[in-house]
Amino acid sequence: MPSLLAVDVGVRTGLAVYRGDGRLIWYRSRNFGAAARLKRAIPALLHEAFDPTYVVLEGGGPLAEHWATAAERQGAHVRRVSAEEWRSLFLLPREQPKRWRGRLITLDDSWRARLYRRIYRR
Repeated sequence: MPSLLAVDVGVRTGLAVYRGDGRLIWYRSRNFGAAARLKRAIPALLHEAFDPTYVVLEGGGPLAEHWATAAERQGAHVRRVSAEEWRSLFLLPREQPKRWRGRLITLDDSWRARLYRRIYRR
């Protein structure tokens, strides 16, 4: 059965596994304390997540590269997203952390950004 593993990339890692129908199987977070310790744990974490069909990584850098390489080695399809990208799609401006709002306004010219400017920056 297909499954999806969502990963918040970092030494403090957040993980969530979803079934093919979109239902949550489990979620957890773990602080590995060091990048080297996390790198060694990635294959085991993928196995714990039932060898997912899809892996979605939030974040970038060398740790995301290690996640992507290990997931692709196991045959998973990998997608990378930024926090700004998914927050603007799924959260209303008032639900987003304030530190992202300014960046979204300056970078985004979509209807959401224009609406936000009208509501919050009178």
